[in-house]
Amino acid sequence: VVLAAAVIDDILGLLIFALVLAFTDSSAASVTGRIAGTGGFLFILLPVLWLVLPRANDFLARAAGEESKNLIMIAFALLLAYLAHAVGLAAIIGAFAFGMMLNRSNIPQMHALVKPFYLLFAPVFFLSVGLSMDAAAMGSAIVFGLVLTAAAVVSKLAAAFAGAMLTGMPWRESLLVGIAMVPRGEVGLIIAAIGSKAGIISPEVFAGTAFVCVITVLVVPAPLKKMVRIIRRREEGLQ
Repeated sequence: VVLAAAVIDDILGLLIFALVLAFTDSSAASVTGRIAGTGGFLFILLPVLWLVLPRANDFLARAAGEESKNLIMIAFALLLAYLAHAVGLAAIIGAFAFGMMLNRSNIPQMHALVKPFYLLFAPVFFLSVGLSMDAAAMGSAIVFGLVLTAAAVVSKLAAAFAGAMLTGMPWRESLLVGIAMVPRGEVGLIIAAIGSKAGIISPEVFAGTAFVCVITVLVVPAPLKKMVRIIRRREEGLQ
């Protein structure tokens, strides 16, 4: 439940971010062009690929072999990331969408193939974010970061808890879902970094947002484990 909800949460966040990027230029012609490019990418290209990719996967496996097919798929992922960037979106939107499409095609070898790229580039990304952080802005944004963190934790915990309760989950399991949904991890930090680079948010807001991402990731594991233990002890007691 948590993994599915987290994926949907990231998708909605990226879509909202795409709309924000589409309106970053004040000229009417530029806004119109960005909206047209964004709409074509999100509502024409991606649905077509969603339908075509499973068949293309089978065709490439027969025509080119399994290893060559996986490399071709990675090339397509990079191409889709570039196309997303070209129409004014963030490259992560194209890559993320292609990853979801690949997941439908059941390609277990792709995970092993992509893992070295992740291990290489994920630390590079976080290093670049750290280097771009203004230490002075972080100091002046500490109060803003604390308030934003409190708002992020309370709103996500309450909303996820309420959503789980509405589906009929017991309150303990609902609370577990709420706690597990609190962290704002890599995607939030990526959006903040792109927004800062595009001039959409100030250094202080970027610092506060990064503060939220770090703190929510660090504070959740302990209460999450405790809640899991409580639920397990209760289940064992009922058996």
